[in-house]
Amino acid sequence: MLGAISACGVTDGWESLFAQLIDMRAAYNVLTEGTPYALPGEHDLLKSAFPMDPPAGEAASSDAFRNGRIVQIAMPVLMLAQAAAANPDGREARILKQVASIGGFEPEVASIAFPLVTVALGMDDLKATLGGNIYGNIGKTYASPEMTGEEAAAFNAKVQRITAGPAAVANARRWHQATGRFDVPLVTIHNRIDSLVPYAQSEALGRIVAAA
Repeated sequence: MLGAISACGVTDGWESLFAQLIDMRAAYNVLTEGTPYALPGEHDLLKSAFPMDPPAGEAASSDAFRNGRIVQIAMPVLMLAQAAAANPDGREARILKQVASIGGFEPEVASIAFPLVTVALGMDDLKATLGGNIYGNIGKTYASPEMTGEEAAAFNAKVQRITAGPAAVANARRWHQATGRFDVPLVTIHNRIDSLVPYAQSEALGRIVAAA
């Protein structure tokens, strides 16, 4: 019998995955504002933090330029994680746990840094690919077991609100949404700590397959 195995994290679709990524960027922006751990560059959720193409005449190669951008975004996250590890009961540890819980990720540095790099540097490309913004959070009430009621209320009052574009959502659902129907059996392997795709995506795909 033919079959397939996915050793990389599976998703149930782009719409739900990028919702988690964008939510985590939004949370990171709010919870690190005014601290040394804030992300550099543009903070608007609808835009990339930096342009990803080197300026005309730039001596560095495109790869070197983009790797530099990745380091710029990842460095404050790594600094936050180091501070959290040094003081597990301190402010930085609470920020790390709150950011992770809002996005639905594990509170582990790679599971936070890589998703933030992806969405912070890839938003312009994502919008160009789909023809608009894939996700909206108007009316959403954020909650986290890592926040007090007062902290959650303050977060909801401050977090940036964005609107999804109908064309982008339609494109994502047409081209990047799992149907749950397979011509051959599929076995998936997924760590709970993943450097881009949270484990909840694997669970969501399982529910879609069961329903199909």
